[in-house]
Amino acid sequence: MNKKLIPLILAAAMALPAMADPEDHVRKNPSGGYQCAGKAWEDVETIVAESAKGEPVAMYVHAVLLDEGDGGLKEDEAQAEKLFAQAAEGLQKLADAGDAAAMILLAELYDEGAGVREDDRKADKLRADARRIQPAKK
Repeated sequence: MNKKLIPLILAAAMALPAMADPEDHVRKNPSGGYQCAGKAWEDVETIVAESAKGEPVAMYVHAVLLDEGDGGLKEDEAQAEKLFAQAAEGLQKLADAGDAAAMILLAELYDEGAGVREDDRKADKLRADARRIQPAKK
């Protein structure tokens, strides 16, 4: 598998109870854009610009791209870790306000210890809270 390609998973973030990695929630479109947690960007430049403005989901995607060296960005795990930490702060605020998608993304960060201290218990609670807000479709 080409490491430069982010997995095409995110069928529905709410329907996926336990993903393995943060990048599993980022989907690359055939047109070259990206999607994550119900948000879409036409290109990496837009993701980077929104990330710089502090938009938590854009920061999460930007961190994934840096961590993977995808989207034309040079792999930079140290910068990715910083962005994951900043994204976690913003995602926590969204999660506290009841945003189920933010809860799922934040759970992945806790699962992996990406930008936050690894905490499986906290990740499980976030997923359970997200399912209560937006149950998986059957």
